[in-house]
Amino acid sequence: MAAPNYSLTWPPMLTTTDYLASPNDVVLVDTTGAPITITLPAFPTFGQVVKFIDLAGTWDTNNLTVDGNGSNILGQSDTLVSDLARQNFALIFSGTAQGWTLLGV
Repeated sequence: MAAPNYSLTWPPMLTTTDYLASPNDVVLVDTTGAPITITLPAFPTFGQVVKFIDLAGTWDTNNLTVDGNGSNILGQSDTLVSDLARQNFALIFSGTAQGWTLLGV
């Protein structure tokens, strides 16, 4: 399998509501007003990345939920919930079995 070749989208996307991510998005997520769900791209390809940043430091009170949109996240068909303030992480698509997996925090 070839090494992923990606470049993150710049400038980043700022959202205060639910959002459908595009491949290689950097998403500044502000959950000050309410919890937010970010839905990952529907038909990802190997090496695509989405990065999430807790802009307001409020994921501990208003969680970020990441929906795999039909793909696994960390090898599970469930969603991923981030409930730690100031947590920042990226997910990379590694294929159908594991789906989206952590690239880094």
